[in-house]
Amino acid sequence: MAKLDYSREELLDICEKALVSEAHWGSEDSAWRQLRVGQIWALLKDGCAFKIILQADCAEAEAEDESAYCPYYTNERTIWFEIYYRGKNEDEVEIYFLPTIERLTNPENQKWD
Repeated sequence: MAKLDYSREELLDICEKALVSEAHWGSEDSAWRQLRVGQIWALLKDGCAFKIILQADCAEAEAEDESAYCPYYTNERTIWFEIYYRGKNEDEVEIYFLPTIERLTNPENQKWD
């Protein structure tokens, strides 16, 4: 059964473990991944609100709106979540993802992106 509840501290810990030196990047988009991890870390560290996306959230959204499409939800490999923050003129929300700590620390799965 996949872990579905993550604290701010757990997500920050995963961010710190996900940052690796350039010599260990696994694919050509690793710079983008590292930037995203840094962005996640900064927003969480700043105290921005977040919500883990669960399969039930997707089912509920799709039931309310037939045109809704929600392919991303937390599972045994990936943590999907929204972070809420103040934008220039209004509140913003963005969807992010991180690997689970098990996936990140598994030596057989060094490439998580």
